[in-house]
Amino acid sequence: MNSATGPIIVALVVQIGLAFVVFQANSKRRSNQCFLLLSMAICVWLMYRYFGLSTRVRAVAELCIRESCASGAIILALLNVLRLTIRNRQSRWRHLLRDSIPWFALGLAVVILCQTSFFIKGVRLNVDNTTGLSAPEPIPAPGFLIFNVYFLAAIATLVFQLTRDLRMLAGSQRSEMAFVMIGAVVTLVSSVPLQLLLKLFVDTSKLLWLGPFRVVLFSLIIAYGISTRKIMDVGLFLRRAMSYAVLTAYLLALYGAVWWLVVLATTVLFYSSDHSFAHIAAALAVTFAMAPARGFSQSLADRLFVGGRGIDFRTTVSNAAAILESVTTLPDLLRRFATTIGQAVGTDSVTIYLAQRKVFRKKYPVSSSPGPVEELGEDSPLVQWLTTHHEPVILEELLRVRGTATTFAIRNELEGVAAAVGILSREHLVGIMLLGPRLSGRIYGSTEQTALQVLCGQLAVAIDNAELFTEVQNARIYNEILLQNLTTGVVAADADGHITVFNQEAAQIAGLNTNGGERTVNDLPAP
Repeated sequence: MNSATGPIIVALVVQIGLAFVVFQANSKRRSNQCFLLLSMAICVWLMYRYFGLSTRVRAVAELCIRESCASGAIILALLNVLRLTIRNRQSRWRHLLRDSIPWFALGLAVVILCQTSFFIKGVRLNVDNTTGLSAPEPIPAPGFLIFNVYFLAAIATLVFQLTRDLRMLAGSQRSEMAFVMIGAVVTLVSSVPLQLLLKLFVDTSKLLWLGPFRVVLFSLIIAYGISTRKIMDVGLFLRRAMSYAVLTAYLLALYGAVWWLVVLATTVLFYSSDHSFAHIAAALAVTFAMAPARGFSQSLADRLFVGGRGIDFRTTVSNAAAILESVTTLPDLLRRFATTIGQAVGTDSVTIYLAQRKVFRKKYPVSSSPGPVEELGEDSPLVQWLTTHHEPVILEELLRVRGTATTFAIRNELEGVAAAVGILSREHLVGIMLLGPRLSGRIYGSTEQTALQVLCGQLAVAIDNAELFTEVQNARIYNEILLQNLTTGVVAADADGHITVFNQEAAQIAGLNTNGGERTVNDLPAP
């Protein structure tokens, strides 16, 4: 093992691990199955790359170059299949393979081309006796140019198709496709521009480790987009990635600048060639600059991706708090809260169920328009899940995980609904809020789910207050009716001597006519 083959072994192990983790996440899902096939093709490419860099036999090096190029064509074809499995989620394998016939036909032609002398005439072995690195260079034939043209055209076609699919899709399909696009763009940027930039500072022979690094980064991004249950919104992912990239670049530049200045100072003043103190000073500078640099990088990323914010959390919570402060009737409360939440997440469908004896009955909207069912029983899988887990149920997330009897039952209940959030009061489920798909086509990411949980917590408090207000109002009306119908006169006064209760029978006894007669209650003197 040498400096070039070591990273390949690491990349190979990581790729195999990713393949099985993604496959085990949901082995029945075609995107996960396709990622396993794609990982196998990448592993073949890595193995040929490993043997090509470690061998000193010209024939073996030539074989490795031919087969690694051939496996590259297969990787591109499988990437197209992966794109189709995301776009056409319900399609069967025979339909996906039928739609991929042009890609596989061209890929097979390239594989055959790679085996001929028309592709390359041979290889040159540039063996480094110090590192043992062979670094074979192909002797190109006319077919090598054809291969490069095909490769560039295939990548351009894939990027075009990914861009077109992004405009057509919504929800988790759009997010998954976006992560594939991000992985492709990151790979392209690290393949050409970054490598050309690094050549100015690093020896070309030491850049060979970038190949496996690019593959691992590409696979990690796609694996996250495919297998993670709670997938992050793409806008939030880009903001965080940009934030960390800016932070890393700034800290590295600061470290290098401080190190250079300290080395320059120690060399001029103390004629010392020891750089240990320079590293310590640079590390201390980075440590003290970490906190302000992180805040600056996050602020810059937020400004660059201001359109990627899923929900204005502060404004929404303020609006909900204003509703909470104004004690109102329950129907008005539900209407105002549903409007606030619908505007915050960007959906035109909000349904609220409240617990009533042993069922959850729909309380908003009150119209009998077609939509979710009118009531959910205590034995409903959705009710039992929300009661047990106390976290939102997102339909798109259920479609990504391994299916069980419970998840299949919840999927059937959530038909036409994108999210279900429990309304919890003192750890007890008192209501359920169902939300439709977002009009923007985005998913209900972790930020939206957290905000919805907070808002539903506020709604639970507001419901308690509204019910208490209704009970007080009903009790007051009941008492007024009861007092007015008593056959006994009732008179009461407060601590200041003002009469607060004076029923109709008391007025008759006092000889008063409360309906516009000679004297009224207000005419009575204070006792």
